[in-house]
Amino acid sequence: MIVDRAGGARRELLAAPISRSLIVLGNMAVAIAVSVLQVTALPGWLAAVARALPTTHTLALLRYGVLDHGGAGLHDIWGLGSTTADATLSLLVLAGWAALVTAASIRV
Repeated sequence: MIVDRAGGARRELLAAPISRSLIVLGNMAVAIAVSVLQVTALPGWLAAVARALPTTHTLALLRYGVLDHGGAGLHDIWGLGSTTADATLSLLVLAGWAALVTAASIRV
């Protein structure tokens, strides 16, 4: 609840402030999510974590659409022969994360 000091009006806070630990976790997610390294260059367990993060798929899709039309980043993640199939799977992962975050953010 936010109270306007000048008018005295009370308003509900629609977005909670983000804690410092979540900001640090988000920054680590970006660092792990193949922003610098390829997924294939990471150790097995860290590659699995990177493949689960939505940032990995977002960056790979952006690279595919803007820079690398061959889809090398998508092939590193999925390893399929078809760039279209790789991009589709990455889009499905992003849709799953969007649904998960939306469901978690809905207040009942």
